[in-house]
Amino acid sequence: TTTNIKPLKVCIVGAGPAGLYLAHLLLKQDENVKIDVLEKAPRKGTPDGNAFGFGVGSRHEKFLQEIPGLWHRIEAQSAPVTRLRIIGRNNLCQEMLAKLEEVDTKKRCC
Repeated sequence: TTTNIKPLKVCIVGAGPAGLYLAHLLLKQDENVKIDVLEKAPRKGTPDGNAFGFGVGSRHEKFLQEIPGLWHRIEAQSAPVTRLRIIGRNNLCQEMLAKLEEVDTKKRCC
């Protein structure tokens, strides 16, 4: 029999090394986990102020791909990012406001 397993939802406060490492471990361990990482401080020096992580930039990726077998080993150690959201302070406030407005609208309609 097949059982429907709801994805585990995790919220990690802080996109520092410990928070991102925990997210990495959880993503590698459980294929159903969905993670939100909340971070209040913007990342200075990045285009959108929201780049966090231990990743390899696209500029360096092409150089690493030239080394036989290395890129494949790096990808094997990487966690998938489709189940991870990093939410900055401004985005968090916007999302919370949208949820509150949605709840308020539903209350008024009923």
